[in-house]
Amino acid sequence: MKKTTITSLFSLILLSSVSANAQQPVDSLPVKKDSVIAMQGVTVQSNPPFIKQSAGKLEINVAASPVAAGGNAYDVLLRTPGMTEQQDVFQFRGKSINVLVNGRPSNLTGEELKAMLQNTQASGIDKIEILTNPSSAYDATGGVVVNIRLAKNKNFGTNGVLTGSAGAGRYGRYAGGLSLNHRAKNLNIYGGYDWAGNDQFNRNISDRDLAPGIQLSENEYAKLGRNTHSYKAGLDYDLDKNNSFGFLFRGSNAARDKQADNYSIPSKSGLVDSFSQVNTNSSIAISNPALNIYYRSLFDGKGRELVVNADYFSYGKDWNDRFTTRFRNGSGNAYQSDYLLRNNSVADITVRAASVDYTHPLKTGTVRAGLKTTFTSSDNNAIWSYSDEGNWVTDGGKTNHFIYRENINAAYVNYAAQMKKLGIEAGLRAEQTNTRGISKTMGQDNKNDYLNLFPFVALNYNASASNQFGLSYRRSITRFGFEIVNPFVSYISQYRFAQGNPSLKPTFNNSFELSHTYKGKLMSSLNYSYFTDIITAVFKQDPASDAVISTQENLNSASQLSLSVTYTEMMWKNKWTMNNTVGGLYAEMNDASGAGAGSKTFGGYLSNMNMFNFGKGWSGELSAMYMSPVTIGVLHVKSQGSVNLGVSRSILAKTGKLTLGVTDIFNTQQTRYDVSSFGVASSNLAKAETRAVRLSFSWKFGNKNVKAGKVRQSAIDEVKRRTEQ
Repeated sequence: MKKTTITSLFSLILLSSVSANAQQPVDSLPVKKDSVIAMQGVTVQSNPPFIKQSAGKLEINVAASPVAAGGNAYDVLLRTPGMTEQQDVFQFRGKSINVLVNGRPSNLTGEELKAMLQNTQASGIDKIEILTNPSSAYDATGGVVVNIRLAKNKNFGTNGVLTGSAGAGRYGRYAGGLSLNHRAKNLNIYGGYDWAGNDQFNRNISDRDLAPGIQLSENEYAKLGRNTHSYKAGLDYDLDKNNSFGFLFRGSNAARDKQADNYSIPSKSGLVDSFSQVNTNSSIAISNPALNIYYRSLFDGKGRELVVNADYFSYGKDWNDRFTTRFRNGSGNAYQSDYLLRNNSVADITVRAASVDYTHPLKTGTVRAGLKTTFTSSDNNAIWSYSDEGNWVTDGGKTNHFIYRENINAAYVNYAAQMKKLGIEAGLRAEQTNTRGISKTMGQDNKNDYLNLFPFVALNYNASASNQFGLSYRRSITRFGFEIVNPFVSYISQYRFAQGNPSLKPTFNNSFELSHTYKGKLMSSLNYSYFTDIITAVFKQDPASDAVISTQENLNSASQLSLSVTYTEMMWKNKWTMNNTVGGLYAEMNDASGAGAGSKTFGGYLSNMNMFNFGKGWSGELSAMYMSPVTIGVLHVKSQGSVNLGVSRSILAKTGKLTLGVTDIFNTQQTRYDVSSFGVASSNLAKAETRAVRLSFSWKFGNKNVKAGKVRQSAIDEVKRRTEQ
């Protein structure tokens, strides 16, 4: 069932714990004196912090967090300072994100992206990289790049990791997995399997005026189930010292279900004379395979490099919804027959892409250039029907077969150079886009073709060993998700519907950033962004049925000014690392449509993260966050916060680890917001089950040593090296 999606310029907020200097790495956290990197038959030991900050990049080392252990990529992302998610829309520092997996596009947004992140177990992730100022070598989509790097053992010989976890919120949560890796001189073969199953409880409450003097209260209580099987298999092979190729096949199969009751209770002066109850039973089967094949060649040993990639991606979803609406009077007796509605829908997304990237060193710097073409097809066939005296009749008002096709052809050139204290990087990307949306049911055919240029400039000045300054500019585009342009109507209750908008245009963003780093500990950034055709949620009331219809529309423009300051300190002889972020923003949205989205707002954000090394194999984590109230278009979002706690213990001669973590200890993480749009005024609460306790176990087996004098990067690491700029 399609959910009501609330998109916005700022999502909830905003500020990051990383500055946006030009993309030259400068670690902000001091290296511990007891860290050891052995090169001659000695076990490699390194204790990276959970959050590692560099100029223009944030690294999340998943294995370093006791709270993250046993979770998934979705859990880890939401604990990143500055990352927010509101009704399946992710943003970092108020900018949309573009999610990659091993440097390749995930090709997903909205609900599908959230499902993919939830299906990616934390135990299979090496690290998550967040690039706040990606160069022209990246797709122009999204203001921020989030790259999920899957774990792959670099030791020679055969190695493996076995993981398992069990936990509970209101219901049980379980996960397990096995990854294997075999590395020889010229060959690396790896693979893995993960399983996760859990049930979660969600609660949604909405109160609004139904008509003059009549109030409507809607209360939904839902149990959501998810059972996921994830897999990966890959190979890297060096033909010789200059040529290599490989592939990575990964994906997941998931079964999700929903059992919910929604009570719609109209009242007059507090008196209830009738109500309706919608019982929902939904099941969804998802298949999500992806394949990447690459070839890499080095020329003349002087740094010239050619990399060719071919990608295939598929996302199939088959879901069935059953809705039973019961009508009761004030005494609880039926006053009319039940209304039976069902939805049998199939959705298929297929993406095919090919790219070539060339790197050419010069005496004064390095030039990179590339070409890329992507073909995407989304086929959604929603078949709705209702029961008429026991016979199922097609519901023409909701049924729709919608096909969306998109072709993006891109070319870029990028130049980077370091001139003593000044680093310069500049590039230009051109993207030519062809789109076509076809509603076979409605007989609609919408075409759109456009060419856009996306410049990028970044300057980094190292004034001294203690002070670095950065200045950058980037233009980007936020393309809408395939689901929100599908014009079909999705049923939530007799008083609530959601509908796509096939006339949506993409959002463009011009972003400027000034940053400063002091002694690698204190990072500050001032960002100004100007958006055009900003996509936001609006709510309209159908006068015939009094139902609220939520949809998406383009607003004229929006602007945002934000400031963030992050301070990191290591104390107690490096046994306690504290990371603090504080920030604020001022934002304006300009609306000429009458939707009520025009607003001016101030907001703030606080984050505190503490990592402890107690010694003798014990470590711990305590983190907290707070977000102030803020107005986002037609939404007036209230404050929220959470506290997380975790502890871990090394066992089995440091080859194993036991971890106990608790998320949202005080159960305060919830979204409360008021809506004011086209005459619709409502107060809303969305409470997911965020408080949970989890016990996790991991065991590393096999060869633990790096072969003497031979530590090499695999070919696919070179393919992904742009994520490390």
